[in-house]
Parts: sequence; C-alpha cells; structure tokens
Amino acid sequence: MPKVSVIVPVYNVERYLERCVESIRNQTLQDLEIILVDDGSPDNCPAKCDRYTQIDKRIKVVHKKNAGLGMACNSGIEVATGEYIAFCDSDDWIEPEMYATMYDAAIKHDADAVYTGLRRVNADGKILGWMPHPSNECVYSGGEVSRLVCDIICSEPRERYDHAIQVSAKVVLYKKSHLLANNLQFVSEREYPSEDLIFNVSVLNCAKTAVVLNSCFYNYFVNDDSITTTLKKDRFDKIVRSVQLIRTIVGEYNINQIADVETRLHRFIIGEARMQARLIINSNESTVRKRLLITELTNNEHLKIAARKYPLKIMPLKHRIMLHIMLSGNYCLLKYLFKFI
Repeated sequence: MPKVSVIVPVYNVERYLERCVESIRNQTLQDLEIILVDDGSPDNCPAKCDRYTQIDKRIKVVHKKNAGLGMACNSGIEVATGEYIAFCDSDDWIEPEMYATMYDAAIKHDADAVYTGLRRVNADGKILGWMPHPSNECVYSGGEVSRLVCDIICSEPRERYDHAIQVSAKVVLYKKSHLLANNLQFVSEREYPSEDLIFNVSVLNCAKTAVVLNSCFYNYFVNDDSITTTLKKDRFDKIVRSVQLIRTIVGEYNINQIADVETRLHRFIIGEARMQARLIINSNESTVRKRLLITELTNNEHLKIAARKYPLKIMPLKHRIMLHIMLSGNYCLLKYLFKFI
C-alpha cells in the first residue's frame, strides 16, 4: 500500500501538466501513487497522461466524461490505494518536501487530516501573496476539532483576513480510511461553488484529530495570460445554498459551538457578497446592467440577515466601510473603492 495517493484532476492544461506531475514525481517521499484523472480534456492531455504511465509505474490514469473538478476528485478517491489521499491541481506545483512533512505529521498524531498553507505565484515566479497559516503547528483533538471547523468556515470577527486557515482541499492530506468510513465525497462545484469548504467541514465534523502546519508547500499558479472577468450571475445564490448545506452538516454532527458557527457563516456570506460585487463591477456588463445586479445583490435577504446579526463594531474597519457602502447600493462609490481595496 502506498503511503500517499495524489489525485490530479486534468482538464485543458497541456502547457502546465508536466510541471505539476514532475513536482509530484520528485517528492522526497517516493512511496506515492499518482492518479491522473482526465476529465474529458479536449486538448492533448489525455495522450500525455497515458504516456506518463509508461515513464513511471506509480502513475495510473482515469479517463472520464467531463463532469467538473469535484466529480473528478471523487473518481480518484474510488481507485486510490494509498494510506492517505492528497489532491493537486494540474496547473499548480508543489515543493519537494510537501508530502513527506505532512505524512510524518499525520503518523505522529494519527491525524485524520493535515493542513498546510499555499502561496500565489505568477508566470514569472513572483510570489504574489501567502495564504494564511498559523505561526506555530497546531494539533486539534476531541472537542477541539469543532474550533477548527469554525476557523475553516471563516475567521473570528476581529481577524483581518476572512480565512485564517486555507480551506482548499489541495493543501490537505486526508486519511483514506476516514473518508471511506464516513462516505465523504465532494459535491459538484457546478451546484455548490464552495465545494472544498463543504468537503473540509464534512471531514472535520467527524474527525478525531487534525493538524495544521506552520508551513507553505503548495504553489498556486496565477496565470496572468488567461485571467478573464467571468461573471456568473447565479454565483451568490449558490453560495447561499452552500451555507445552508454547511448548516445541515454541522447540525448532523452536533458541533458544540453552533453559535460561533453561525457568526462565521455570517462573515462568510458578507465576504462572498463583497467578492460578488467586485465581480459585477469588473465584468463586461453594461453600466445599467451592473447597477441592476448590485441592487439585486444588496437587496438579498440572506445578506441583510448576515449584516444585521454580525458584530459589525469589531469587524475590520476596511470591511465595515465596504459593507456599509455595498448595502447602500451606491454604485459609483463602490466602483471607486474597489480600485483601492
């Protein structure tokens, strides 16, 4: 049995696939299984994936019809034979010691999940930013795990960043037996755009021990050449649907900090509304259409409830100002502020 199965969903990334796969093949932890899940990619990726099986016996390929990232991850889980499972996006790459460090922590603490951080890197290799991770290694066990669930959903009101811990499944090592015993799978991102958050809440809700490392091993590729402002008008409605699903999941496992969970979910809704407003303003829609969409967003009942119940007085000043302007529906001022915030 391999120590770690690394699942790589592959779709239309012909230019970057080699960098990703080689970074996994060159891990200091060599006892790996690499599962390339071809999600009906229209380019030359399927053939490239097949060629890799001739180069490295640790690599296996799953070809499937396109169904999205979440379903591709589930297909990888189905065929994985490793003790632990990890995920890596096919246009990203990882540092050589990533899985060795995470696996050692998992074994040391008998952890169901081990988290690390990531950094955003552009095509020139410039680090654009570090996603949050703690200053010290943290081990959560028993009832402490519910506190981590809250932190995964969103930060405490006083915190500067919305997320104190990276919620992406790409930076987590999961115990496979834990996933199988609890029938844990990804939902479709086409229905729930917060599929990684939902998956991690599900994993932690029934976890006995989880570890958060004070390290960054994952390189998230920001492709400047392909950045387009794509506005999905139903995105915020699907975010609300995600929040409702998280409430259901948390309720099933009787998390003992339910009030705190609600506070974090309110901040999550406010943060996602802020993101939706930015997407609207930066979109290619006409100004008239943008104004209408901003009005629809600010009149959303779920956003109003979150803003009414959230402790705004201790919210970071920048976010508080943005929320007040957003709720006022002042399109011109909102557009101006997004140039600087």
